[in-house]
Amino acid sequence: EDGVRWADVAAAGGGAKLAFLEQVEFVGTFRNKQIGAGKKSLTLAMEFRDPNGTLRSEQADEQVKTAVTLLGAQFGAVLRA
Repeated sequence: EDGVRWADVAAAGGGAKLAFLEQVEFVGTFRNKQIGAGKKSLTLAMEFRDPNGTLRSEQADEQVKTAVTLLGAQFGAVLRA
């Protein structure tokens, strides 16, 4: 939704306690007719790290999936491809 603030998204992401999430950064906001009235697209960068070794892509993908599910439940967010 257009009324969702970045601070709320960041707080939800940080509160998710994702195992390997080290940092979430705001990249930008995008609005257009394809997204729909009253909606916006937020771009964010998520940095993951395993302090005990190399983080495999499957591990990071699972973390992203968890974050999208959480943000979907709280804000109606969907992952745009």
